[in-house]
Amino acid sequence: MWRSKRETGNVLSSSERLFPLGKEGSSGTMVDMEIKKASGETEEYKPEKLRESLERVGARSDLVDKIMKKADKQLRRDPHTDPLFNKIRKELASTDPVAGMRYGLKRSLLKLGPSGHPFEYFFADVLTAHGYQTQVGMVVDGHCVPHEIDVIAERDNERIMVESKFHTRPGIRSRLKDSLYIHARYLDVRDEHPENAKECFLVEPTTKEELEKSTTHVVHERAYSQGGGHAERGFTSGMLVTNTKVTFDGRMYAACSGLRVVSWRYPSDESLEHLIESKRVYPVTIFSELSKEALQALFDHQIYTIQRFLEVPPNKLAQGLKLSRRQVSFLQDAARMLVEA
Repeated sequence: MWRSKRETGNVLSSSERLFPLGKEGSSGTMVDMEIKKASGETEEYKPEKLRESLERVGARSDLVDKIMKKADKQLRRDPHTDPLFNKIRKELASTDPVAGMRYGLKRSLLKLGPSGHPFEYFFADVLTAHGYQTQVGMVVDGHCVPHEIDVIAERDNERIMVESKFHTRPGIRSRLKDSLYIHARYLDVRDEHPENAKECFLVEPTTKEELEKSTTHVVHERAYSQGGGHAERGFTSGMLVTNTKVTFDGRMYAACSGLRVVSWRYPSDESLEHLIESKRVYPVTIFSELSKEALQALFDHQIYTIQRFLEVPPNKLAQGLKLSRRQVSFLQDAARMLVEA
């Protein structure tokens, strides 16, 4: 049973006074209610958004209805999203483990730090699954100065300079200055012939509505490898990738300049979530059972995805992560379920 520590009889907590309870709609869900997100921001509670997120991870319809009712009761007591997220994920994990892990994808990406280097290698593995050939952490001589590039992705005549902006907290977004900075670096290392550079958007958007509906050139089936050292100059496009979101101004500048953006839920055809889900290339941080020390041990051995996790013999994982064979078997079974879902 879900109960809040704040609940004491009929006395309203300070958070309940700050975020007044809304009225109950005809479907039994709460309407006109404000909730407080993990970032500290407040927004109107929209039950349909929660329902869509549950359906997106593949939860059964009866389970979705059950969780929606529990979520409404939880928010009546405590209008904060953190406790709600934890309870929903626990409920999903007990009945549908795959949906439970997928529901935690966004937050699992926040654990690919704190330096951000694991995120760069993880995104390299994501691109690998999509067929790119890549190099990580290479130094490239620009027209003006040398640059260390996070990820270089290549195929045929296309060569992409990928720069990552990693955030450890939800709600922190990449901004206009990040788009400006990355595009400036791209201009210094791009092809000697600017006419060879590829634009990102098929139609340049001018309003927020057009931007949300805009689509990029669909890039499929790349081939990928990792390395380090020195690479040649000459790129056909630049890309900003982030594990959270990009502000409106940052996206507008990218759309105008031709800078590609890969972020959470944007753009719709090439978002980070879509690239991960379409190839089932989930990060090892999706396992909530792993401690920070265990995750760091995996990172030290360049194991960032569940596919790489499955390649390691169970006995070596048990020894390296200081886990029992039974625990390792449980995690690898979970990884297989994710890959095969």
